[in-house]
Amino acid sequence: MQLRELEFEGEAGLIPKSIALLKHLERIVMSIGWTLEKLPEEIFNLLSLKHLQIPFSGVRSLPDSIGNLTNLRHLDLSFSVKLKRLPDSLGNLSNLQHIDLAHCLALQQVPSTLENLTGLKYLDLSGCFHLSMSSKTLGNISKLEYINLPFHLGQELKN
Repeated sequence: MQLRELEFEGEAGLIPKSIALLKHLERIVMSIGWTLEKLPEEIFNLLSLKHLQIPFSGVRSLPDSIGNLTNLRHLDLSFSVKLKRLPDSLGNLSNLQHIDLAHCLALQQVPSTLENLTGLKYLDLSGCFHLSMSSKTLGNISKLEYINLPFHLGQELKN
């Protein structure tokens, strides 16, 4: 099957493991709500994936294997209020241009490897009130066109 786009809707807390069979999948959009607490490992073997959009999820962390998705350009986990951790392997995603983590209320830190994402153009961390981040993390990201930070973080980076 040559399926390139897949959209889920509704309150389904489980994603079938058979998603791994969709080797040509480039875009996943999930609107399935808070019941999704963990992404199946099979998603991180979809090496053609360019767009992963899972807002309003109950996901608490991303596995290190997200670093396998080297073609990923767009990552949206906005309003995933239980998300606490992003792995260092996020810095391996050299094609990543768009990260939306707006209102991930439990997020406390972004990995310092974010500085490796030199092609990043869009970063939204608004509403991440518990977030701390070193000013060095954004230092190498020269193509950044849009950034939205929580007020306290904007003040820290300004100083």
